[in-house]
Amino acid sequence: MADLSRRLVLTTGIGLPRRAPIEWARNVTVPVFLLQVHDDVLTDPSDVRAMFDAVPGDRKRLHWVPGTTRRWDGYLEFQRRPEPVLDWLGTTMVAAADPVAR
Repeated sequence: MADLSRRLVLTTGIGLPRRAPIEWARNVTVPVFLLQVHDDVLTDPSDVRAMFDAVPGDRKRLHWVPGTTRRWDGYLEFQRRPEPVLDWLGTTMVAAADPVAR
């Protein structure tokens, strides 16, 4: 793990101890559409939910991709079913353009 952390620092400037996406999520100030394969073998759904819950405000949506353990299916989700993200973008962009809605 120490070697992995060292390599991460060399590549990204951030080591493992500082990689805390749930804490980082508290600083997000833009609308968020979070997509995750629910049964992804590398990600625990409770971690994804905690990160989503940590994002402040109500301009956010969590979209689960069900019925698969393959991460790649998440990458293809918008190609297969674009409606959820298009609906969210439409609503979010209209709200952002309307000064009364802010």
